[in-house]
Amino acid sequence: MLDETRNRLIEWARWVRSGGINNGYAQVCLITPSGGCDVQDDAALQVDRAVATLKRRDRQMGQALVNYYVRGWDYSMVGLEFRVSREKARNIVRMAEAWVDSSIFMLNQVE
Repeated sequence: MLDETRNRLIEWARWVRSGGINNGYAQVCLITPSGGCDVQDDAALQVDRAVATLKRRDRQMGQALVNYYVRGWDYSMVGLEFRVSREKARNIVRMAEAWVDSSIFMLNQVE
């Protein structure tokens, strides 16, 4: 389950870098080299809501997640920002992934 969330975070990061929802389009898709639609707004928005909530609840975990996935930082770079070791930075990102996983799971249970 957590691997699926990591994949969703990777897709969400691509969506964020592409501009997210763009000026009233109902759906924004990124085209993969294979020609398929990679990221849809609904899926990306679900992750985006979870990350936004995490950032409000725990700024460090939320920012570490954004830095790691959207900015493409490695654990050493995340650690430098928060003045923690690489291992501690990895743990922060992993905890944030687990939080997002749980948040998405709970959101899907409500729907």
